[in-house]
Amino acid sequence: MNAGASAVPLACEHLSIRYGRTRVIEDVSFTVPPGCVYALLGRNGAGKSSLVRCLLGEQKPSAGRALLLGRDVWRERASILSEVGVVPEDPTPLRRLVDNVAASGVDAVSFTSAPAAASFLRAADEQGLGDRVRQALRGPVLAACVGPVTAGPLLREDIPVIQPSRMRLGALVREIVEQLPARRGRVLPVAGHVLDVRGHAVVVDGTLVPLSAASMALLVRLAARPGQVVPRRELLNLTPGEAGDEHSVEVAVGRLRAALGDPRIVLTVVKRGYRLAYEPERAGTYDGGWRY
Repeated sequence: MNAGASAVPLACEHLSIRYGRTRVIEDVSFTVPPGCVYALLGRNGAGKSSLVRCLLGEQKPSAGRALLLGRDVWRERASILSEVGVVPEDPTPLRRLVDNVAASGVDAVSFTSAPAAASFLRAADEQGLGDRVRQALRGPVLAACVGPVTAGPLLREDIPVIQPSRMRLGALVREIVEQLPARRGRVLPVAGHVLDVRGHAVVVDGTLVPLSAASMALLVRLAARPGQVVPRRELLNLTPGEAGDEHSVEVAVGRLRAALGDPRIVLTVVKRGYRLAYEPERAGTYDGGWRY
């Protein structure tokens, strides 16, 4: 911060934040004098992140205003932040998470504040992956929120969520552990086995089988159309680390078969491609759909 600034460094005047009808912060006023260090404490969902975003001009208050150097930070953010030092969070992990969710490469994603949920969707839009992320969250990727306020930004996008009865991190973890196995996965009867396709692994007859990224990508594509032939050229795009021809697909499929433990699970269709040895007559409740 500019040492020559004579104005009060930081202040809030009757600041309120609401998400829909939910009040997160109501009529907050305070002043931080020069030379002081303050810590912001509160339980999960108390509105800490929302307040900080308002103080940095990243979010408009529902009422009142936040002041930096005596000026309204929402109205004059660009000029004010040229005089203020802020250490932002590293965006790289967030971008990586967006990529993984868009690719359905994770089983679940959890949120502990409404700003975090809203920021995640906004980051997905900025990366050009907004539609894919929303589609994944409505299907294979389970969204878990610590409470109803946190769930608000997702529910407004018609994204289903799970949440614990008590707004505590421990309760959220238990909710994920209890619900994820029953909700996440694509269960398929194949070649006398039962495959449960997850984000980074597959469960074969109740045994977890970790797969490489390339093998997982192949299996997910085959499982998307169980029993139908997937052309080699389509699978070729999923093996970027290989030689770049159809022989590389054969090698990749061979590795997948070896990892699954039974080569009959993935069948070769001569001159066409590959398919799962799907057994619809055994399907029963295993309909091949995402379990939501």
